[in-house]
Amino acid sequence: HVNVCLAPCGQHTTPGCKMLGRAHYFLGMVALSVLWLGTLVWVMHEVNPAPKKDMNEIDFLGADIDAQYNIASSSDCRSACEAHPQCLAFTYVISERACWLKGAGFTSKTNVNAVSGAVNWTLANERRRLANQTRQWNAGGGGGGNG
Repeated sequence: HVNVCLAPCGQHTTPGCKMLGRAHYFLGMVALSVLWLGTLVWVMHEVNPAPKKDMNEIDFLGADIDAQYNIASSSDCRSACEAHPQCLAFTYVISERACWLKGAGFTSKTNVNAVSGAVNWTLANERRRLANQTRQWNAGGGGGGNG
């Protein structure tokens, strides 16, 4: 049995106390944050599910973030979009069996050979928020710090 001491270095008096370092603390906090975010996204998706209403004969143009081929249906394309962390919308091109995943900034036009749709509003907002945080992090040069 090992006692774990959470007091700062030099401030523990428990016999057999094993100090937890900053690295352990940081890794624990990262693990908890990732777990919390995953749970939050899952809960939001369940609370506010995608309308699952695809728009027949609509083609979203531009803002491509990925393309997948040999996709069987617009439903499978929607699933691919929901699984991609940056996808906000999709266009399924029927004759090509192609799925175009979209980020922000697309436009739309009529196309009898296409079916388009979007992820639910809650998931889209969470993905936009995370993208903004990433841009701010990268613009600031990362976390830095003296460790």
